Amino acid sequence: MSDGTRTWRGKDLAERASVRRNQLFTAALDLIDEGGITAVTVRGVCATSRLTARYFYESFTDLTDLITSLYDELASQAVEAIASGVTSAIDDETDPLGSFVRSGMAYLSADPRACRFLLVHAAGHPPMHQRRRALIDDLLARATRIWTRAVPDAPSLVTSGLAARFALGGLIEFATAYLEGRLDLTEDECAEAALGLLRAFVTSEGGLHTS
Repeated sequence: MSDGTRTWRGKDLAERASVRRNQLFTAALDLIDEGGITAVTVRGVCATSRLTARYFYESFTDLTDLITSLYDELASQAVEAIASGVTSAIDDETDPLGSFVRSGMAYLSADPRACRFLLVHAAGHPPMHQRRRALIDDLLARATRIWTRAVPDAPSLVTSGLAARFALGGLIEFATAYLEGRLDLTEDECAEAALGLLRAFVTSEGGLHTS
């Protein structure tokens, strides 16, 4: 350790605090996935992360602060990933819808615990439900802006956000059923099923079927 830089094993104080914060996040996510949000306690998080209460309160004021901070962190990552998926889909001239749906399924499968927290556990927990609603509204607004820019003379159902709300609402329900294990389908089968349903709604040019 150096008295001037306060480093230990190559990490300074801020870096070590960040590592401990992530350990607490991981422990909380494990507990939420096992027993839901109400099953999370400070003692349980500390035991799972193998950190003392001192380090818990170094990062968070209380349990609510931990859970809301975890949700906000994961929601931010989800928004970035989905926005990237939509942008990549628009750039895919051969199969934009397929590109979007498959990137979404890949995100769900990459960390299903995080997705279950964002979509499943938060829905049944009043304080988190508001954050879940804000996350969905953010995604809707982003999807509508990107969709409107991508489609020349987009119809009012697209520009108003109604089309994105309809499509995203169905995809979220589909994803929720997949995450809860209620669909007897593989990741690829889920992607193809969702894609087939979207293609019945959205044209290959990004417009809407009218008949």
